[in-house]
Amino acid sequence: MTTDLTRTDVPADSRNIDADRELIKAIAMDIGKDVVAYVEVMYPKAVEATSSTFKLSLRNCVYNEIMAALEVIDADEIRTRLEERKKFRRQWTKTYRDLRKKDGGSAAAEEQTPRPFPILYPTRPPTDAPRSIPWSLVALHRAQAQINHVQTLESLAERGGLAPCELLAVLEDRSHLRMHLEDAIRQLRALCDAFDLGAAAERAKLETAE
Repeated sequence: MTTDLTRTDVPADSRNIDADRELIKAIAMDIGKDVVAYVEVMYPKAVEATSSTFKLSLRNCVYNEIMAALEVIDADEIRTRLEERKKFRRQWTKTYRDLRKKDGGSAAAEEQTPRPFPILYPTRPPTDAPRSIPWSLVALHRAQAQINHVQTLESLAERGGLAPCELLAVLEDRSHLRMHLEDAIRQLRALCDAFDLGAAAERAKLETAE
């Protein structure tokens, strides 16, 4: 079934729940594509060496996690979020490609630094919440972090990092981002999982080449 994301003929007061569910599926799948796009750009050699099954499994993993957590919300809001995700994915992919082109196909030394960037929680975080993200994920947005918090990434890390929503705002190059803590944690966890999967795939490729 193809979802019509431009549909406007459903009155707000009698919106079809099935249509809402289809839009939820659409945004969940689109975020899954975001993660796959990141892995493809960050680890191109690894992706070239893997079958389409790897990308499909990664996308489905993210999709299933989001679908399990999302509740039915207003379809117009979902449509807006979906368009924002598409725009963000295009910008994000271009940023990583430009970086690789500038560095001759490999990330700059700073981006390869293994240190993590800490995530600051107001209270004790859920057991499965990430405590940090790879430094390379946030290093590309150093300028936005400086604008938002008037501090360097190093200074922010020393004071304990950024709250989940603050961190996502930096990663999306925004001045601020309003989001439920649970949703922010879910997105950060998906990014970390994608990074780990991509890194593992690239290591496997290098080991095979040797």
